[in-house]
Amino acid sequence: MVFEDGDADKGTLIRAVKEMTGRTPSFESKKDIPDKGIAGFTPLQASDILAYEAQKQTQDLGRPIDEVTFRFPYYQLEKIPGDVRVLKAEGAELMDTALKVFKYFNDNPLGGGTVQ
Repeated sequence: MVFEDGDADKGTLIRAVKEMTGRTPSFESKKDIPDKGIAGFTPLQASDILAYEAQKQTQDLGRPIDEVTFRFPYYQLEKIPGDVRVLKAEGAELMDTALKVFKYFNDNPLGGGTVQ
């Protein structure tokens, strides 16, 4: 699991993920930080945009297909080779673990905002 670096309280996330999975999560920057020699981890940017665009599509569920609109970013993401729905054999277990992590933070929100 890779998370965006920069949260003021990422130690809590590290402890929670390690407690539930036995693994230490990886943190990467989604933006370049030339002063520190850090190159942005592009998949985080694409994942963030894809999650937002997929959420926008759920608002159109149940509407006639001719009324559903896709935004420009969605079309750009569609050009990326591969299928976002492909999971390896451990995918179901990973999703179960991710849901446990989401529930944990739903019940125990991080203190303070994130660093942008």
